[in-house]
Amino acid sequence: MAARARHGRRARGPENGGSDPQPSRRGDGRRRGGVLQRGTRRGQRARGRHLEAPRAQAERSETWRGHIPAGADPHGDPEAAASCGSRDGPAERPRGVSAVAVIGGTGHLGLGLAARWARAGRRVIIGSRQATKASAAAQEARALVGGDATDAAISGALNREAAAAAEIIVLTIPFAAQAAILADVRPAVAGKVVVDTTVPLRQYAPPLLEEIPAGSAAAQAQALLPEARVVAAFHTVSQTVVRRVSEPLEGDVLICGDDAEAKDVVAALVADLGARSLDAGDLSQAATLERLAALVIGLNQRYRRRAIGVRFTGI
Repeated sequence: MAARARHGRRARGPENGGSDPQPSRRGDGRRRGGVLQRGTRRGQRARGRHLEAPRAQAERSETWRGHIPAGADPHGDPEAAASCGSRDGPAERPRGVSAVAVIGGTGHLGLGLAARWARAGRRVIIGSRQATKASAAAQEARALVGGDATDAAISGALNREAAAAAEIIVLTIPFAAQAAILADVRPAVAGKVVVDTTVPLRQYAPPLLEEIPAGSAAAQAQALLPEARVVAAFHTVSQTVVRRVSEPLEGDVLICGDDAEAKDVVAALVADLGARSLDAGDLSQAATLERLAALVIGLNQRYRRRAIGVRFTGI
């Protein structure tokens, strides 16, 4: 996320979402096999009969824009989860899987996510306000994937064209550019899932967040895109680690939003990365996720690290 230091000097920090110093349904949940799991009642086992309802829900959600859950069902097994987009190459995916537009995908987080999703078999369009930058970023993302990455798998386009060509829109944009970019893409995102990764820093070191009347960058995105289905996610994903496309993501990915089906769609994106997603609640929780990202950025600064993440235990 691009930010300005206290004395007006541009801070060196994440240019969009992500937490390293480089660049409504109630209940908790976790992802198994690309489907967001919700909390169990006391005494109810996590396996067996409990999994039937989420699987049935996944079958219903698959009908929306051709969504198909990614990979095998890891049942919480880290090795199985990592096999979604494995080290051996892109996972084979069924036809009809939703394409992803990464708006602002020329930065560190956007490039890494684009490369990983292409490696998992999705078609990815990288968006930028400049066509030449979008094309260059697509070429760089294909280089990260290596092997069989083609122009068809990862392409570049202007932001509005990218949004129009995809079923899922991921925003990896600076908060300062949010209003202008969302006004541009709004006609192309009606009814679609829009994933906001923004960490709205006003100062990078120490990290301080902007005061946003809507409560969070994600809530403001929803206000600017009233016809879209906004979900907040990927705030604590390390921009450094996500570019190492052959390595699994070890931390958890927190997801929040007001549309349960849209959160299941985003959980499938997380599964493509080989990570675990947790349902953090409705979109009002986005402010907490953004503050958590600022905390992680501060920890990276304090301990001179670049890849601190968040993992929850006991769930």
